[in-house]
Amino acid sequence: MTRSWRLMAGVLACLSLVAAACGGDDDDGDLIGLDALTSETLDLTGDDTPTSEAPAAPGGGGIVDDAVLSDLDANGDGVLQLAVATPGVRNDGAYYQALVEAVEEYAAGRGWPAPQIEDQIPSDDPRPRMEELAESEPDVIFVGASEIAEPMPELAETYSDIFWYCSCGAGFTPGDFYAQSQDSGAEISFTAGYAAAMLMRDARAAGEDVGTVTAFIGGFGLPFETESLEAYRAGVEEAVKGEADAGEYATVYERAGGFDDYFPNEETGVTPGAKAAYDQVVAANDNIGAVYPYLGNAHLPVAHDADAAGYFVMTAGSSTGCEDSPVSYEHPGDPEGETRTVTYDMEVRFDGGDYLEVILDELFSGELLEGDVRYFATGVEETVIGDDGQPQQVFLNGAEICGNTPRAEAQKEELDALFQRVADGEFDALLGQISADAYTPDE
Repeated sequence: MTRSWRLMAGVLACLSLVAAACGGDDDDGDLIGLDALTSETLDLTGDDTPTSEAPAAPGGGGIVDDAVLSDLDANGDGVLQLAVATPGVRNDGAYYQALVEAVEEYAAGRGWPAPQIEDQIPSDDPRPRMEELAESEPDVIFVGASEIAEPMPELAETYSDIFWYCSCGAGFTPGDFYAQSQDSGAEISFTAGYAAAMLMRDARAAGEDVGTVTAFIGGFGLPFETESLEAYRAGVEEAVKGEADAGEYATVYERAGGFDDYFPNEETGVTPGAKAAYDQVVAANDNIGAVYPYLGNAHLPVAHDADAAGYFVMTAGSSTGCEDSPVSYEHPGDPEGETRTVTYDMEVRFDGGDYLEVILDELFSGELLEGDVRYFATGVEETVIGDDGQPQQVFLNGAEICGNTPRAEAQKEELDALFQRVADGEFDALLGQISADAYTPDE
């Protein structure tokens, strides 16, 4: 996938599966869904002000509405100062980097100032850094994850001249002073587990020496991680249902103590570190076939270790792992400037950058308003404009096979069929229960 898409369709909807993501009964925000009225017929601005075509640029080609630009431009200088707040490092090779790059490319394409990037915001105490960023008076702040969004509702009301947007995933409460996007971690990870098991299953059927166990390396065991882990397990089971060796397929889990540290970090209290977690789970299981590094900054080093060991390996959020492979990066502990590479077998897409291409165009065309929730459903295609100027039907999240196996085309067809089953609601009860269990506090 590329990052230069422009949304063509939007709809108001709320899926029963994700009741938590849609907010409670007192939710005042609109939930913007995926497959009904076009932007020509759905006027959310109530304003006939002419619009200005944005200059061609790598960051998306949407229309910037003059009235919207004026409304967002707090100091009236005719340009917008954008900002990003993210818990991970800006170049993690996964979810956080995708968000940062999308904002940077969009701003550069319009001649706006370079965005302010506030990265590595601690999830246990995000408020000081978030407030410091707000005090610098950007026009728009993009909050990159729900793990640092706890102070956002209060800050958004206090600093109401700023337009606040959160890529919050699922379950974050809507509010009048910020917009957000949500998806279903359960739906996404279900397709990921299915795809990983499919890769192992088909390789074994072809006589290859491949294991049947996925090592899922997580961070803290937060609710969204628990949701993704259990849905992944369910996806694995679905992919091998009816197979003679179905009982051999499993998902084993180990916590790294944090999403960002590869080595143990006694200074920050992050232990054991992703390397130790990965080494431990591999040592304890002699039938590993795939590894899911569900991590931030530590993602690439663990992905490298898994790739070097010959396991199937996948991205955690990024939708460009396949096209960018082999991905180069500087490995922790290596001499400065020395790089290693990772070649991915599949992507688990919940790419903040892809979502943001849609969000940016909806925001600056006046379709996305404060209080809105933009929902990205798994298995539902978006109609977008590609680099060639032609409409394309694309999935913005869920698993995708990279295509570096002889069986790739048949596997992609099977995965497309799974997406349709998800979209048709076949797994609503199963995934809804997984989500409810993950987000229900233990009594």
